Parts: sequence; C-alpha cells; structure tokens
Amino acid sequence: MVLVQFIVRDGKLNMTVVMRSNDIVKAMPADVCGYRMFQHHLALVAGVEPGTYTHHAISAHIIADHDQEFAEQLVSERAYK
Repeated sequence: MVLVQFIVRDGKLNMTVVMRSNDIVKAMPADVCGYRMFQHHLALVAGVEPGTYTHHAISAHIIADHDQEFAEQLVSERAYK
C-alpha cells in the first residue's frame, strides 16, 4: 500500500486506497474487503457513517497462467449468459 486517505464529508467517512501493485485475481478482492471493513470500523469509532471507498492499483496484474484463464472466463460473454 502506498496511501490511505480518509475524508469526512456530509457526515460520512470516505476512504481512498492507493496500492503500488495488486494481483487482481487473488489479492484485490481480499484487499478491498479488508480495507472496507477497516473503513466501517473507523466510521463506527468516529461516530459517522461509512461513505465511498475508492481503490487504485498503480500496477494491476495477474500472476499465474491459470489465473489468466479464470480472469478471461469472468469477462467473457459466457460468464454473463
């Protein structure tokens, strides 16, 4: 992680995360879930509602060949029929 920014706007805790590198198949789903849970916890402690969550990956990538096939299947027409 490179940066985490919190801003309270209109009574909501908005959070932006910037990652230097992120495996979009294996790591990103867990990262987003974990950071979102962290945001919700901080909002609860601060007495505000959770707001928007923005996730930036400077280098988004797929590491393994079998993950490439999985990612292609997710975005193929077959996955949405």
